[in-house]
Amino acid sequence: MTTDNDAQLKKCLHEFIQDSIPEYILDDAKDLVGTDAVQKVNFKHDGPYCEITGNVVCEDLQVFRPSISVAANEGSVTYLCNCNADAYGRCKHVAALALPAAGPILLVFPSDAADDLPWLRLGKSLTP
Repeated sequence: MTTDNDAQLKKCLHEFIQDSIPEYILDDAKDLVGTDAVQKVNFKHDGPYCEITGNVVCEDLQVFRPSISVAANEGSVTYLCNCNADAYGRCKHVAALALPAAGPILLVFPSDAADDLPWLRLGKSLTP
């Protein structure tokens, strides 16, 4: 994937997070990211299209499986989660998956957090 596609994908994710996810959901999502609840993150991409999947393991050991599809050339982001909240709109599981993929700008962690959270390094680039 080219750097232009990478930048387009991140821009779409940034806009999705900033424009579509309420602050209270973002706060819960950041808590999930900070506690290593986001696991098995997988990026499948082809040019300006990307699908991000993963597992979010909550405190009660329930496993939720959010997925996000991005079509950067269309400025489109679609998402899905198997939790009850997803039926009413955005959920913290989708937001927790989107945050590291969008890059460290939206995460409030110390600069050395990637050393403690290895999967966070994936969020810095969507290239394989």
